[in-house]
Amino acid sequence: MVGLFVYNPVDAPLAPKCVFKMLTGLSCPGCGFQRAVHSLLHGRFYEAIHYNFFLVLTIPYLFALVSVVLFQRKRWAQRIYPWIYSRYLGYLYIFLLLVWWVVRNIWDL
Repeated sequence: MVGLFVYNPVDAPLAPKCVFKMLTGLSCPGCGFQRAVHSLLHGRFYEAIHYNFFLVLTIPYLFALVSVVLFQRKRWAQRIYPWIYSRYLGYLYIFLLLVWWVVRNIWDL
């Protein structure tokens, strides 16, 4: 995270590039991840949405998931536990990820 805060992936020549995009010319669901995280760390929310809209929507879900795993014994985490590990929520996430993959390539997002 410190590296993404300090170095802008747009300007850094050594920043990893997407192999899927280099081979196919299509964007994968994670394309723009580094640039979006860099923008979020600098408080540029709209710019992060431009780079990877799905990542910005995923962050609250991942934060809740990590919180529940780290603080399983806490009362508030136990209330979140049933829905965060829901099979249907996982299926919904995977479905939305696949939809995002298709939509971003059709509309060139």
